[in-house]
Amino acid sequence: MISKQRLEQRNRIALIVLDSTLEIGFKDYLVNESGTSYSDVRLVELFKDRSQVQNEVKKTLAIKDEVWKKVNFYYNLRCKLVHEKATAPVDDGQIENFRLIVEAMLHKMFGLKFKK
Repeated sequence: MISKQRLEQRNRIALIVLDSTLEIGFKDYLVNESGTSYSDVRLVELFKDRSQVQNEVKKTLAIKDEVWKKVNFYYNLRCKLVHEKATAPVDDGQIENFRLIVEAMLHKMFGLKFKK
């Protein structure tokens, strides 16, 4: 929906929304679907470092390394957009690719289905 808007920064906004959706999905998966019990303290510690979060998800969910590499690429791009002065451009193809990755991950974690 954001990608279809006539906003100058629409792809940057879409990237942040997609990555946030994925990170929230990771948390919900770990808490509700992984079969592992996490204390509030453990979750706070875990979510201080995205790589730790992903490592926890990897323990119970089979995702190919090539997908994790793409997730990391887009996470690093998001971090550059949010935390650095100069930001790299984000093109439509990157947003489409990341959207497909996020949808696939949400399908794997929760069985969600998306329209093609």
